[in-house]
Amino acid sequence: MGNQLLDQPTSLNQEINYAPVLFTTSDTRLAATLLVFGSQLHEACPLEWVDNHRDRSSYLRYLENPNDPACQPKAQVTFNFDGRTCPKQNVVKAFDKTLEELNDELAQAMEQIPEQLHKPLADAISGVISRCCHEALIHREFLVKQLKRMPRNAKFDQIKNGRRLVRLGKNCSAETRAHFLSKLPP
Repeated sequence: MGNQLLDQPTSLNQEINYAPVLFTTSDTRLAATLLVFGSQLHEACPLEWVDNHRDRSSYLRYLENPNDPACQPKAQVTFNFDGRTCPKQNVVKAFDKTLEELNDELAQAMEQIPEQLHKPLADAISGVISRCCHEALIHREFLVKQLKRMPRNAKFDQIKNGRRLVRLGKNCSAETRAHFLSKLPP
C-alpha cells in the first residue's frame, strides 16, 4: 500500500498515514519559501495576529492611550499552512542551514554523477534557484499585503501576568474584558 492520506481505516490492521492539519511559522521568509514550494495558507485561518502586552496594567494604559510608546504591545503574527500541502521536512531543514552547508551537500551529490553533466546540471540548478528567489519575493509581498489588509477587529490582545494568560478579541465588549481581566492577578 502506497503513501496516501486516508479518511478512515477499513480495518484495524490497515496502515494509517498521518498528515498534520496545520503547520505554523512566524517567520515571514520561511512562509514565503513554503509558498514557493506549493504550500497553501490554511483556508479558514491563514494568519493570526496577537498583540502581546507585558501585564494587566500595561494593557489598561494601552486602552486609555494607544499611542503611548511606554505601553505598546509586541505584535506576533503566525502564518498557518495547510499541513497536507507543506513540502517534505528536508525543505524546512534546508531553510535553516547555511549556504556553505548546502553548497557542500551539492558538491557531494555532484561527485556521484558523470563529469560531462556537471555544467548543464549546475546551470539548471542556478536557473531554478534564480526563479525561486523571484517567486519568494513575490510571495513575501503577498504576505505583507495580507498583514496590511488585516482588519483591527480580527486581531487579538494577549495579556500575561505571571503564569496566567488572557486572550481577548480587539472588538470584545467592556464587560467581557473586565470579566477576564479580573482573573489575572493585579
